[in-house]
Amino acid sequence: MRRFLMTVNNKMLSALRGVLKQAWRLGLFDADAYHRAADVENVRASTLLSGRALTAEEIRALFRVCTEDRTAKGVRDAAIFAVFYGCGLRRTELVRLTVDDFDPEDCSIVVNGKHRKQRNVYLTESGCRLINCWLGHRGAEAGPLFCPVRQTGAKSRSPGCGGNPWLTSSGDGKNRPESSPSHPTT
Repeated sequence: MRRFLMTVNNKMLSALRGVLKQAWRLGLFDADAYHRAADVENVRASTLLSGRALTAEEIRALFRVCTEDRTAKGVRDAAIFAVFYGCGLRRTELVRLTVDDFDPEDCSIVVNGKHRKQRNVYLTESGCRLINCWLGHRGAEAGPLFCPVRQTGAKSRSPGCGGNPWLTSSGDGKNRPESSPSHPTT
């Protein structure tokens, strides 16, 4: 007898129930026989989560690489890791964060989770410093908290990144045009 995954077993049982229902509708057997045959419980089992937990050394190595990178990309990545590690967010929750969700006064973030549930999470002081440093590169304009950083400084807009199309990996805005009144040169 072959063994199948729990989900495969349940799909086969569902298909069998569908065939039994159609046979009953065609009058091949009575309702009592149909209900007795279709009354088979789904297979229940639990599976272990895939992946593994990072070791403390691996986490330190990730932060070390990010903090050694002095570009806007390194600052952004360090802030992302601080939020992931310090607050335990899901990927989708991190992507939904906006600048307005971050409160620098008490180092808290309002997280919009599953099923429209909101919760407050609190960062460590170092995590709060990393986000404030990232906001120094990004700007405090409304929009997503974390946005793409162009390595080449290409002059195309990063969607929803505070309207700053000149955010480059160096974070210095050297590739902005001289005549742009909204982005004065220094």
